[in-house]
Amino acid sequence: PKYFRDIMIHRLALGTVQLGLEYGIANRSGKPNRSSAVQIVDAAWKGGIYYFDTAQAYGNSENVLGAALEKLGISDTAKIISKLPPVLTPADAQRVPQLVQGTLARLGVTSLDTLLFHREEHLALLTGYMREAVEHLLKASIISRFGVSVSTPAAAIQALGDPLVRVVQLPASVFDRRFEAAGVFDMAANA
Repeated sequence: PKYFRDIMIHRLALGTVQLGLEYGIANRSGKPNRSSAVQIVDAAWKGGIYYFDTAQAYGNSENVLGAALEKLGISDTAKIISKLPPVLTPADAQRVPQLVQGTLARLGVTSLDTLLFHREEHLALLTGYMREAVEHLLKASIISRFGVSVSTPAAAIQALGDPLVRVVQLPASVFDRRFEAAGVFDMAANA
């Protein structure tokens, strides 16, 4: 329906892990080649999906996605969500700007819509220099929003309590309703 196309479709993102890795329990064909990757991104774009989720840990997904966006001429328009490495320590806080610059170079873009911590455990790192690094990326408009990918309702609730966190990525389906039962969606709407 028109309502879905105009209002709801922008809330969808194409996950691109399979562009960089042989991923997925039902994946019988492996990684798509570059031509197929362009076709996938093009079909998503034409279907009204403007957000693309990737990560440094997704093999060469950032490179493949960046090449597809460039070939389609949508690098400046697409909304990119990427994640910091899944292994992150307090000492890595000083490397965050370089890690983000690497992501931007691989994607062929000058900024990200959203930068996420890859794991909920990283929320504990959002202090001191790590917090300053994220705040700098936001102030410099290198990223528009910051957030975290979580796997538990408790971590989602913790993340929603931090004013720096504007995006919480979480697993939810008709079979996994833990976040709904914990009130996470209501809390997010109120935030």
